[in-house]
Amino acid sequence: MSILPNAPTSLSELKVRLDLLVGLSLEQIANTYKIALPTSFKRAKGFTGELIEKALGANALNLPLPDFTHLAIELKTIPVSDKLEPLESTYICHLKLMPKRGESFFESTLYKKTALILFVAIEGLREIEGPKRKVLGYYLYKPDAKTLEIIKNDYEEVMEQISLGRAHEITARTGTIVQVRPKGASGKDLVPYVNEDGEIALTRPRGFYFRAAFTKEICKKMFKLNA
Repeated sequence: MSILPNAPTSLSELKVRLDLLVGLSLEQIANTYKIALPTSFKRAKGFTGELIEKALGANALNLPLPDFTHLAIELKTIPVSDKLEPLESTYICHLKLMPKRGESFFESTLYKKTALILFVAIEGLREIEGPKRKVLGYYLYKPDAKTLEIIKNDYEEVMEQISLGRAHEITARTGTIVQVRPKGASGKDLVPYVNEDGEIALTRPRGFYFRAAFTKEICKKMFKLNA
C-alpha cells in the first residue's frame, strides 16, 4: 500500500523534500512510495509529473488550482536533454473553449497556474530508460510584472479569438510565452465551442503551454548556465 506524504505546510518543508529527490531516479522514488511504474513511459506521458506531485505532497488533485494549494505554488516537470535544455513545450492547463462571460485573466486558471511555479527538471533523453531517469534540479519562479503582462496579453489574444467564434482557428503560432496546442487522448477527441454564427460546433480540445524558448531560460537559471 502506498503511503504518500501530506501537503507541505511551508516553503522550507517543500524545499527539504525537493533536496531529497534531486539525484534520485524515478524508479527509486516510485519504490519509496510503493507506486507501480508504467510498463511503457511513452504511453504514460503524465506519469512522471504525477509521481513528483505525489512524492512532494501536492494536494490540488484535478482542481483548477495550484498543485500546492496552501502555498499557491504550481508544479511543472521539464524533461531536459544532456545539454540541460527542455525537450518540449510544457503543459500548463486546459483551455476553456466555452469560458464564463467576462472572466478576466486574473480570475483565470492560467493565472492561478503561472503566478508562482516550481519547475523540476528530469532527464528526458530517449536513450535513458524511463525508470532510470533522474531528478536533476528545481527552480521556484515568480514572473515579474513585465513577464506577467506578456502572459496576460497571450491569454487575452486567445480569449478574443474564442469570443469571435474562431476557437477552431487558434494554433500554436499565437502567443509569445504561452501558446495553445491540441490536448486530448487522440485526434478524434472533440469538444463544443460557439462558432461565428453563434451555433454550437465541435473542435479539438486545447491547452495552454509554455513555449520551450521560455522554459529554456528557466533551465539556465536552474543550472546557472551562461546565457
